[in-house]
Amino acid sequence: MVPDPSAAMSVSHVDGAVVLSVAGSLDIASATGFRRLVNELLVEARVRLVVDLTDIDFVDSVGLGVLVSAHRRTRGLRGGMILVVDGDPVTRLLRLTGLDRVFRVAATRAQALAGEGDTAVRRP
Repeated sequence: MVPDPSAAMSVSHVDGAVVLSVAGSLDIASATGFRRLVNELLVEARVRLVVDLTDIDFVDSVGLGVLVSAHRRTRGLRGGMILVVDGDPVTRLLRLTGLDRVFRVAATRAQALAGEGDTAVRRP
């Protein structure tokens, strides 16, 4: 398989949480790699997942779908998932789709690791 140039993903383990950082685009081209990586992390029974989207510049409907799937899978394992989102374009997309009421969202990685994610993105 040819590596996907649209997204760069890295994993780190911090304070008992798995931090999955995604940069670039979370879209149809990168969705399979993202899904596979999340599934591998959850098989390892690491169910406190922080998905850092601060370096994302584009998310399409397939990208949103893999985030929802990861959220459901994590909850099914009695774990938790927090998105780190520091502004547009992801915040705007979550609001437009109503997913701001589904995901726990933190403005910084430190807040997410401390479990300080809001249950909804704050509206101005």
